[in-house]
Amino acid sequence: MECQLHRSATGNRLTDTFLQSFHEVADLYDGQNPRDLQTYQQRSKQLTEQFSAAHRQELASALVEHLRQLGAPEASVDNARRLADVRTVAVVTGQQAGLFTGPIYALAKALTAIGVAEQLSQDLQQPVVPVFWVASEDHDWDEVNHAYILTEEGRTKRVSLAMRPDLHSMVYHTPLEVSAVESALDSLQQLLPKAEYKWRMIEEIRSFWHPGDSLSHWFARIMAHLLGERGLVLLDPCLPRLRALVANAFSKALEASEEIRHELNRCYDEIRSRGFTPEVMEDKSNSNVFWVEDGKRYVLERVDRDLFRSRGLNREFSLDDLRVLVTHNPNAFSSNVLLRPLIQDELLPTLVYLGGPSEIAYYPLARGVFHAFGKKLPPLLLRQRMQMVPQSVASLLEAWGITWQERNEIDQLERNYLLSNGLLLAREQIAKMQVEWSQQLLRLEEQLPLLGPQLPTLLQRSAVRQEAELHRLELKISRLIELQGEIEIRHRRLARNWLYPDGQLQERRLSLMNLWSMYGKELLKQLPAWGQYEDESPLYHIEI
Repeated sequence: MECQLHRSATGNRLTDTFLQSFHEVADLYDGQNPRDLQTYQQRSKQLTEQFSAAHRQELASALVEHLRQLGAPEASVDNARRLADVRTVAVVTGQQAGLFTGPIYALAKALTAIGVAEQLSQDLQQPVVPVFWVASEDHDWDEVNHAYILTEEGRTKRVSLAMRPDLHSMVYHTPLEVSAVESALDSLQQLLPKAEYKWRMIEEIRSFWHPGDSLSHWFARIMAHLLGERGLVLLDPCLPRLRALVANAFSKALEASEEIRHELNRCYDEIRSRGFTPEVMEDKSNSNVFWVEDGKRYVLERVDRDLFRSRGLNREFSLDDLRVLVTHNPNAFSSNVLLRPLIQDELLPTLVYLGGPSEIAYYPLARGVFHAFGKKLPPLLLRQRMQMVPQSVASLLEAWGITWQERNEIDQLERNYLLSNGLLLAREQIAKMQVEWSQQLLRLEEQLPLLGPQLPTLLQRSAVRQEAELHRLELKISRLIELQGEIEIRHRRLARNWLYPDGQLQERRLSLMNLWSMYGKELLKQLPAWGQYEDESPLYHIEI
């Protein structure tokens, strides 16, 4: 494996400022400089005083029980046990539970958590464990029910779970249908190219799903299998024992909803005044808490200080009603995107949170929730980014003379091949024919004025037909060139779709399935886990 480390902008203006000129936006992040060891030393000291021994014991016990149910390796279980120790802190990341682990960036997040935890454990001389927050509360099924792979022909294909839960159904509360699971696995088997580890991989993935499982459980089992040996702890926030530990935080979020809204308004205004666009759409009636009923979640709107209404159900609750419900059934409540970071930090001793570009950009909004609770944001680090290609594709790129820096122009490969093999000449000749035909029609119109106003109309129709015919001719010539250079065209499409499938970044589109089937689970032991927090997080270009 050859791995090259690069630095590049994310394309998110606030996040790029955070990375390159932290001092300009430090106040938006409560001054938590993630490249300074002193930030973590101070944060660690605060965390040792935040959690009671009973909280830590229950947290560790609940996670150990969960990991045992997932079949996680002992390294993962041991790290969960360490959270009972008052000195143990966590490097936290998370992602929605996508089919077949979702896009590659979920893997990148987990690897970064592992690497940063190892580095900070050395630097602080205390236990630091990597925790992956499986976002099972989410109810946007269309974001998680699929995975993208590359076929034998190098085309991008979508594999989906063929089921349609209710619009409000949480992933955690949605058992997968047997037929949907089998159909997705069959599609994976049919569409993936032949590869050394393909059958073993598919059978392993099949074995990790148990009847009655939700997608979040399936996702967690696969991730535990892939990275549990490196100590990754998989956490599901919907586990009843964990939800009970943050019941007070939900109660306070409802009681302080007016103050939280005031702080959020201030944060939104501040972001806009600095010339940035808020990453999360503003919803001023949203209490940031969901009401959960029959596995479905509904926004709790604040009608006035002591009255709330569930959006979509139109049920009303007094604040006193909600206090009682939180105490007796904390699983009836869920957090939105701006409350989730606070709930996370009320549950875990979060030393640092690792996010993607959008997450780094929305934490300054979540700052309003933290401030209403009298807290500061945790330090934030951008996860590592990765672009991985097999040796066969890397060899093609080298043969074509394409450097890493030029890979963003990969979509021009096919076009350049066609142009250099006759299409450019054909286009020039067809354009010349079009000009000549137009000139002949014009002369004809000038020479026959006595035919009246009908002639220009006839000539115009003829021009349109001729233009369409020449366009069809160009397409046929293009197709003929493609047929003659079929292998070359296929190679170029393959390279393009490995690097930028459907025109998107690889890590945001492709799943791990192609690489796992080609190189097996051992591949993950070789992938880099970045931990040098003093530097800007990297973009890894990896040839396997």
